[in-house]
Amino acid sequence: MGRPGSPITDWDHISVGDVVHFFTGAGWKKGTVLKNTGQLVQLLHSQGSNDKRVTTSDLRNLRSPASPPGSKLQSGSNDHDQPELFG
Repeated sequence: MGRPGSPITDWDHISVGDVVHFFTGAGWKKGTVLKNTGQLVQLLHSQGSNDKRVTTSDLRNLRSPASPPGSKLQSGSNDHDQPELFG
């Protein structure tokens, strides 16, 4: 499996409460940001029925869960390509 989502390039792109993917030796997992100091983040994730806390200080180990908004939109599209829905 490849890397999920899109890269996080700056600590300012992560806020407390955000859901992110993070890398472990066993692959990518999903967690929630509990703390962001600007140099590291503390994440909470579930492993089975237990909640675990993980700390990372390397942005390469973090990915946002989805592509940036608008990255899949085609530029130059117009409303004339859509059929009239109502009347």
